[in-house]
Amino acid sequence: MKLSKNTRFILFLLTITFLINFCGGLMNKKEQFSFKIEKDSETGWSIVTLSYADPDDSSQNKVVKICPDAGDNLFYFKIGKYEIINQPPSISNLRDVHFGTPVLYPTPNRVRNCKYTFMGEEIHQVKNGKERYLHGLVYDEPWEFEEPVVSESSVILKSHITITKDHHLFPSFPFENTIRLSFTLMKDRLRFEYEVENQGTKPLPYGFGLHPYFKTFGERKDNLIQADIQKAFVAINLLPTGKLYNIKATPQDIRKLTSLEKLDLDHVYYGVTPETKVKLNYNKINLQVLLRASEDFTHLVVYTPIKKNFFCIENQTCSTDAHNMHEKDYKDISHLLIVEPEKKMSGWVEYIPKLISE
Repeated sequence: MKLSKNTRFILFLLTITFLINFCGGLMNKKEQFSFKIEKDSETGWSIVTLSYADPDDSSQNKVVKICPDAGDNLFYFKIGKYEIINQPPSISNLRDVHFGTPVLYPTPNRVRNCKYTFMGEEIHQVKNGKERYLHGLVYDEPWEFEEPVVSESSVILKSHITITKDHHLFPSFPFENTIRLSFTLMKDRLRFEYEVENQGTKPLPYGFGLHPYFKTFGERKDNLIQADIQKAFVAINLLPTGKLYNIKATPQDIRKLTSLEKLDLDHVYYGVTPETKVKLNYNKINLQVLLRASEDFTHLVVYTPIKKNFFCIENQTCSTDAHNMHEKDYKDISHLLIVEPEKKMSGWVEYIPKLISE
């Protein structure tokens, strides 16, 4: 059947309209993830923003902000209209390790007397002429980073620090290595992936951790946490003795959802697995955040200071003072990770937000 000129023209317009709408839909789908890189006006430091915009439900929108120049600190995580990370009064405060999500490497938490011994070599942890007792060497260090990569399912920022023999950190951590960290924002979660590459000629001992300062919403009783773990470390002055205890029926028992109202913790828990249930509930805003991690993250630090507007649930691969604990033959519970020359080790942590009503 021969079509009239008008009919052919109408079919042509309909085809063009369909192609425009179809291609536009694909473009919109790809454009759900985006990024931008800006300079902080006060410090000149780079701020990288990763975003996800849900086309159907704005409560699922997500935005994270990272400052590579201040220790690769992820200091902003907004879910829908709620920002859940405790931010500094100024970007310049991000190197103070009290805001955002400091990165802890190679000695998470505390080091007894700022010294440890590994394979017969005593290592004195000093940075900028001062002994470094707490939280490792890189939380206030500038990291190199690449332009983020956008796909249909995520946006990824990759970053790293390489420590060579002439690097200023080498005397305090005399192992040639590269520590890499990537931040992947997906539709339903935020994923941190780290990798340690030993580029030297001797084994490299390390621990890795994340130290998020989660905000509270409403009264403390409206904020609940759970970590289904059986054991914690006995500690004196927040340094482990090498002994563990069962937390059942103690003030440290958070195996079930527990309100922050009377919870005053600064404890290291042991025995975390990828199946361990770790979460926080914001009842005031009907939001839950699950914390999942790979099998190398065997420890969890829980810090809930009274009368503060934040709390911390920190995934760590090792105990406090892990290098010294390992030297004292507490190898299993210290869980110090050791990378052989020319080898790599890696792991991941995920924050998965969900509406409590779901």
